[in-house]
Amino acid sequence: DDTEEKIVDFINRHITARLPDPAKEPLLHGLVDRLQRHNKNCTNTCKRFVKYQGRVSQRCRFEFPRKASRRTVINKNREVLLGVRTATTKYYTLRRRKDRDEHINDYNPAILLAWRGNIDLQFISPDSIDIINYVTGYATKNESGKKDSLLQECLNDEMDKSALFQTLLGFMKQRETGVMEIVDWLNG
Repeated sequence: DDTEEKIVDFINRHITARLPDPAKEPLLHGLVDRLQRHNKNCTNTCKRFVKYQGRVSQRCRFEFPRKASRRTVINKNREVLLGVRTATTKYYTLRRRKDRDEHINDYNPAILLAWRGNIDLQFISPDSIDIINYVTGYATKNESGKKDSLLQECLNDEMDKSALFQTLLGFMKQRETGVMEIVDWLNG
């Protein structure tokens, strides 16, 4: 199928899971090794009990290790395409050239070099509801009530300027709270 070939080509051009050669790409190798490598000994955070075809087993919820494959393959399973959780939840199986890549998380080299932090880059099928679920979940995520009550305390009490500044600075350092949100709270 022509469309499938185009999708595979797009994935192969933009997403990889290779551990770069340290002699040829030392910076990228270091970033991938430090930021994109999943721990071979899964922690309790990523171990999950799953029931599949009547059997219960313990698996990594991030689906590691990811086996080496000579080529990228599009999954034909309709449940996978629609984002329904099954044993394999990805729309595709990414090409992994060597067994040593089986614990490397998917990334784009240019984005990783710019971001310098862990990324999990995935192709999302046009048929998939995953993007809708992700954006909806993110946009409707429950905010912590603690910062709301602290901010209310700052606004209601006679707090000295230094303490107020430190509290507001603490809000800005949190990833969940941006400057514009704080300005909005202060302005009511």
